Amino acid sequence: MVRIHSAWTSLEIYNLKNVLEASQIVCEIRGEYRRAGFGDIPPSECWVELWVREQDEAAALEAMKALDDEPPLPWNCPKCREEIAATFGACWNCETLRPER
Repeated sequence: MVRIHSAWTSLEIYNLKNVLEASQIVCEIRGEYRRAGFGDIPPSECWVELWVREQDEAAALEAMKALDDEPPLPWNCPKCREEIAATFGACWNCETLRPER
């Protein structure tokens, strides 16, 4: 196993774990309870870590790189022309499905 990311919060690590598992990459969280030692051990030793198998390292780093890309842009409904946030798959106003990109 190889460490590919570490963070102060478990939230960030669990989010990355979900992204990687959605890409069929086996991963493991380590050090989740180290923060109990904060003050007695160096702060950098208290971070939560995300580990993957060595053969999955390149794919995991590529999946993480995709997260750093610019967020998707809003889209306009083809029926009512309402601007819709990129996270929605249908228009909130007329329920028209988002067109394929």
